[in-house]
Amino acid sequence: MTWRRAAVLLLLVFLASAGPAAAATQRLGLLSLEAPGPSAERDALMESLRQQGFVAGRNLIVESRFAEGRRERLPELAAELIRLNVDVIVAERGQATRAAQAASTTVPVVMVASSDPVGTGIVTELARPGGNVTGVTLASPEISGKRLELLKELVPRATRVAVVFNDGDPGKLRELGRLQQAARGLNLVLEPMPLKEVGALAGTLAAIDRARPTALIVLADPVTIALRSALADFAAARRLAAMYELAAFVDAGGLIAYGPNIRDMYRRAGFIVDKILRGARPDEIPVEAPATFELIVNAGAARALGVTLPGSILLRATRVVE
Repeated sequence: MTWRRAAVLLLLVFLASAGPAAAATQRLGLLSLEAPGPSAERDALMESLRQQGFVAGRNLIVESRFAEGRRERLPELAAELIRLNVDVIVAERGQATRAAQAASTTVPVVMVASSDPVGTGIVTELARPGGNVTGVTLASPEISGKRLELLKELVPRATRVAVVFNDGDPGKLRELGRLQQAARGLNLVLEPMPLKEVGALAGTLAAIDRARPTALIVLADPVTIALRSALADFAAARRLAAMYELAAFVDAGGLIAYGPNIRDMYRRAGFIVDKILRGARPDEIPVEAPATFELIVNAGAARALGVTLPGSILLRATRVVE
């Protein structure tokens, strides 16, 4: 065999193993209820894709669409991505996922941080999602009870807990139900406080004042994430110990958060996107549950509230904010 023939054979082998990414530029759609701007989570997604050989501007075109908190815009933005002939859509959280799923039954959708994809009908089951949607879910059966247990450990005197949540998100309604079930075993009474949009914040805070709870839980969705600083300031002003789902709330001044590592979920979503761009079907890819969890505590907020952080919580903390 001549060296030229050997070189040609090696090139053919390389091209065959490189898969579809070597043949053509891929087009990725991103659909979000949030506003555009810097995002460590989306950076983690793009870094994950770079590790798999997909580089924006080289062999990957990224089309991003943001509803800026207006959920009624999600269907038109999803339809726009379909018209752009994207190869796959990454949908942030449940409402964007449902909009992408409604826009097309054939374009693959990779959801990230959807609350309860089985319970809300997005997928048939985690192991065999069916249809065109797969991804990474926030759902974890034990996490609701764990949050309440941590809050009770932090504030033993707590008896009535206000729960701020987006009642326009079916996943959050189911999460509220899980919290209510767990609360009964801890002798806690929950006070649901709906917050469907940013403009409704004043009414929700007034309702919390009227209820006079002894503690607070805030469920994460694009609305509460956008209002995280205002919610943390309110809790501090009312001297309410508050439990959150995500570290971002603690970084904004909140007391404590327990939940999945969101950056890790976006990294995992990047691996799933890679599989799809290389030819895998979404109905063949199991939906992934959270792989890593983090307990974040704000020691400064605790001191301001007069809350003593138990050693049992400090020992388990992934990070302590001073």
